[in-house]
Amino acid sequence: MGRAAGPWAQIADALQFGFPTVRATAERPDMSYDRKNAGNGPLTPGWDGAAIDLGPGDFEVADVTKAIVVTAPGNVVCKPADAGEDITLTGLPAGYILPWHCSHIRKAGTSAALATVAG
Repeated sequence: MGRAAGPWAQIADALQFGFPTVRATAERPDMSYDRKNAGNGPLTPGWDGAAIDLGPGDFEVADVTKAIVVTAPGNVVCKPADAGEDITLTGLPAGYILPWHCSHIRKAGTSAALATVAG
């Protein structure tokens, strides 16, 4: 069996011998992340956040919240921003990020610890 040519050869080499160091060039610009100059749109990581306290009751999610992350496993009852009804998610692991922009997190039925991601 012959050696692969072109980009397949580079992939085969990387898998067999480890990934080579890649330098930025005009053809391959530097794609590193610079958090000081990154925007604060919905696709960037958050710059702030806080634990969600459901002790007083339902939590109203602020408009600046980019995401809700599960910090300790459990169930979550939430109302997506444009939904007519609540959604119950069960057995969520720590680190899970809710897939919707939510307007409320319900106290009743939520057993997971949660935090906001804002930016």
